[in-house]
Amino acid sequence: MAITISSTEPRVQYTATSGQTSFTVGFEFFNNSDLKVYNGSSLLTYAASPSSGSQYSVSGAGASGGGAITLGSV
Repeated sequence: MAITISSTEPRVQYTATSGQTSFTVGFEFFNNSDLKVYNGSSLLTYAASPSSGSQYSVSGAGASGGGAITLGSV
């Protein structure tokens, strides 16, 4: 039996409403570093407790069904 692996990286794009800081990750990921989070074209930095608009945190690594991303305050 052969398993086909897609060469396309999964991507989810959101448009935030005013003040929205939490976003669902609807697919399984294994490590926080598996995710890249952008605000527009700016790559944000992972932080366990984000303290600025250029940082984000992640929950749910390794959980089936995905997790969540929380942006830091602007």
